[in-house]
Amino acid sequence: MPHPWALPAALIFGTYGSALSIYTFLSPLPAARLFGLDISPSFSPRENPAHGFVPVFGGRNLALGLMILAFYMQRMPRAVGTVLMCMTAAGTVDTVVMALWGMEGKAWVHGIGTVMMGMVGWGLLV
Repeated sequence: MPHPWALPAALIFGTYGSALSIYTFLSPLPAARLFGLDISPSFSPRENPAHGFVPVFGGRNLALGLMILAFYMQRMPRAVGTVLMCMTAAGTVDTVVMALWGMEGKAWVHGIGTVMMGMVGWGLLV
């Protein structure tokens, strides 16, 4: 039986992931800065391929957010927990990359979010 706090927290992660993806489609450069990347707006998307990365990143978040919400709506807490635990791999990579690029503040934000996501996933699996 999942911990009672884990299901509402999973709903927050699913909603946040989906909402963030919509933001990346509507405002790719501010979304990149929110993530921790500063992509120069002086280049067009054709001149700077990094512009195309942001909607791709948004697509990843949209798929994962919708997956969490779908499993949640089907009352499948263990599936939600499994997805969240697997997503900690992406969060760990994000954290390490931000730290290696000298963005300690963003690394901390990613790291804390990753730990929280792992705790919610664990709470749904036990």
